[in-house]
Amino acid sequence: MEYVRFGVSMQPHYNLIYREQEREMIPFCVDQKLAVISWLPLARGLLTGKRTKERNETERAKTDAFGKKLYGADADFAIVERLTEVANEKDYQQRIFKDWKNFISHIRSLGLNRI
Repeated sequence: MEYVRFGVSMQPHYNLIYREQEREMIPFCVDQKLAVISWLPLARGLLTGKRTKERNETERAKTDAFGKKLYGADADFAIVERLTEVANEKDYQQRIFKDWKNFISHIRSLGLNRI
């Protein structure tokens, strides 16, 4: 029996904070030649460096109950804090996110025009 390929892409929840997809789904997509389009690549703005644990409430975040469920744990802010430290050490600033996306060459992110 012959199967017809129908999938062309997958859009998983994937960013520097939530990397669970690296274990199974991304390798599967690479093997099957499926595109991966990251959902929430900037983690609802957390990875832009404009929010910290102390300064977490943007105007949007004040009414974003779903976003609070996704991001807001101490570990999330620890990742952002360390990312900021590395960016400052290497003088990359916010460009480090784009560099990471390029390093993971099989990840494609649509709609990322600026950071």
